[in-house]
Amino acid sequence: MGGQVSVPDGVHVVVVGGGFGGIAAAQQLRSAGFGFTLLDIRDSFHHNVAALRASVQPGFAQRTFIPYAETFGTSFLQGGVEQVDPEQQLVVLQGGREVQYSHLILCTGSDGPFPGKFNTKASMQDGVTAYEDMVGQVRQRGAEVSGGTGRRSLGVCVCVCVCVCVSTLTLQSLPATGTAASLASTCRHLAAIKGSMAADGALKVNQYLQVEGFSNIFAVGDCADLREAKLAYHAGLHAYVAVSNIISSLSGKPLTPYRNVSMLLAMGRDDGVGQFNGIRLPRWLVALGKSRDLMLWKSWREMQQKQP
Repeated sequence: MGGQVSVPDGVHVVVVGGGFGGIAAAQQLRSAGFGFTLLDIRDSFHHNVAALRASVQPGFAQRTFIPYAETFGTSFLQGGVEQVDPEQQLVVLQGGREVQYSHLILCTGSDGPFPGKFNTKASMQDGVTAYEDMVGQVRQRGAEVSGGTGRRSLGVCVCVCVCVCVSTLTLQSLPATGTAASLASTCRHLAAIKGSMAADGALKVNQYLQVEGFSNIFAVGDCADLREAKLAYHAGLHAYVAVSNIISSLSGKPLTPYRNVSMLLAMGRDDGVGQFNGIRLPRWLVALGKSRDLMLWKSWREMQQKQP
C-alpha cells in the first residue's frame, strides 16, 4: 500500500477483533501513519490455523500465541465490546470505557469449540497451558487405542502407527473440534446495525467491504457476508481492501472492489495444494510456504516479533 499518507485531523480508526484480519488492518494503518486502536478480549493474537497441530505436538502451542502489546503498544486495548453506536461513532467496552472512531473495521471473526478456536478472555499463558493439556489428553487416548482398550468404541482401526486426527480421538471423552461459524454470537454487540446482518449473523457488505448502510464501517474476515471459504488468507486480503478504501475515501479517490485470487491448502506437514490467479501452484511450494508450520512464520513476521 506504500508509505505514509497525509491524514486529516480527527481521523481515528478502531479495529474490533485481533484475528488475522484485525492484525493485518492494524499493521497497514500503522504503516500509513493513521491513528488507530485495536481491540480484543485476549492479550495475544491466536494463530488458530495451527490450533489442531498445537493440540497434538508438545511445545507447539507457544508459537501460536503472539502478544499484541509488544507490536502495537498503546494502540492496543484489551477489552470486550459491549456495543457500537454508529450515530455517536463510539465503541463502548465492557466496564463503560468509550473509544471514539471516524472509521470502524469489524473483524469479530467466527466462533467454535476448543481446540479449533480459543475465543476466551484469558492470558497467553492460559492459552498455551490449555493446548498442552490437550496434548496430554490426546496422547493418553492414543495410548489406549494402540493398546486395544478403546479401539472398537472409538471406531478407529490402527494398522501401523497411531496417527489419528484430533477430531477422531475426541469422539468420546474429549470435546469435538471444528470451526463452524457462529457469527451471530461474535456480532451480538452490534445491535445498532442489526439491519445489516445476514440470517447467520454475518454482516452484509458491498463490493468495497463497507457494511450495508454505513460508508465508514467495514467488515473483514469471517464476520463479512461473502460467498467464499472462511480462510485466514482471505481475511488479510479483506483488511488490505478495507484500509485502502478508507484512505481512498479521505482523498476522494475511487474505492477498490474486493476480489479473491488464491487459495492454499495444507495436507499434513510435507504436502499441500494451491492456486494463485487461477494458476495451480507446485505442491512443494505450498508445502514450503504453508504446510511445514501452517504459515506461523508469516504471522510472527507481520507482528515484527521473533518466534520462541
